[in-house]
Amino acid sequence: MNIYMFGIILFFARMLDVTIGSIRTIFLVKGKSILAALFSFLEIIIWFYAVNEALINNDNIIILLFYACGYSFGTYFGSIINNKYIKGYYNVIVVTSKNRLITKLKESNYGISHISLNNKKILLFLIIKKKNLKYLKELINSYDKNAFIIINETKDVNNGYIN
Repeated sequence: MNIYMFGIILFFARMLDVTIGSIRTIFLVKGKSILAALFSFLEIIIWFYAVNEALINNDNIIILLFYACGYSFGTYFGSIINNKYIKGYYNVIVVTSKNRLITKLKESNYGISHISLNNKKILLFLIIKKKNLKYLKELINSYDKNAFIIINETKDVNNGYIN
């Protein structure tokens, strides 16, 4: 087989197994162990093929480059899949001095909890769907460009109001 054709096959095999590995990790973190186990089975089958072929042909730098590029693209595609297709929630904490921001967030149907701090600042707590993060950040920045924002992925949410 032509070395470049073999490299392309290796590239796609590696890209696929790393993408699947990213998805497996997401499901594991979200507590979906059975799905994670199924993805890990598929991931290892593809990985074993790719690494075996790469080790057999390890004397050619082109194979190494295709292998490494496949890993890089797999990481990239795994992150795209996570951001676009894996549903989830973010816990958003905002420190602001703008009371108008609270009003605007409520008008935009965000459920928020807030605490007044000693330094005339306000601590806001929100749980949002991942797909709404970009809009929320734009909204916050339009009312307070200096707002301090902390965003964490949330594993589980019970009760409350989520936008």
